[in-house]
Amino acid sequence: MTYISPIRTGLFWTGLARADHVCQLYPTDTTLLNALETFVGSGLRHGESVIVIATAAHLHALEQRLRAGNWLDIDRARWEDRYIAILAQETLDKFMVNDWPDPALFEHTIMHLVGRARGKQRREVRIFSAMVSLLWAQGNAGAMHRLEHLWNVVVQRERLPLFCAYPRWGFGEDAQATVRQICAAHDKILPDPMASVLSKVVQLRSAAPSLRDPPAS
Repeated sequence: MTYISPIRTGLFWTGLARADHVCQLYPTDTTLLNALETFVGSGLRHGESVIVIATAAHLHALEQRLRAGNWLDIDRARWEDRYIAILAQETLDKFMVNDWPDPALFEHTIMHLVGRARGKQRREVRIFSAMVSLLWAQGNAGAMHRLEHLWNVVVQRERLPLFCAYPRWGFGEDAQATVRQICAAHDKILPDPMASVLSKVVQLRSAAPSLRDPPAS
């Protein structure tokens, strides 16, 4: 029997609510792309606009998958601003000041994208962002936590579902405290049947320090 992940079939996204902040710690690029393909595809099928902020490699692979389905007109969706795909590092560069997210610049950058995606029709919008994982990969954990907080503010105020993801290979055995903090900053964690360690971490979310409040000065 072939095991079909609920992430691959899109069943996970049927429970997605407005203002849900979802996280995935993925073991392989294929795992991420399976989830991202269904996240984007389900949004477009239901008339939503989707913003994808990712690396060039992931954007290219995602578009190949979306085109292969033959049921999504990606070119038309892009022309109508229902599908907005932009590079994560270029987007970070628009609001990072001295290696730290500037709140006003972040607000301007993200709300400009949201305004385009909503359009005159005031469409619902969902977002995927890999910017936090880039900051983590660059060793800037403080900026990563701060960006998660800034995202939470926008998600709650604008009622936008947000999906972000971290590669699991970026966390060593001594990074469990950071993993707990990341889980605590999100409403939902994507299930992964291979991640027995992650399942234990998710159970500890209620005891983990929350990132929903800004760090003490």
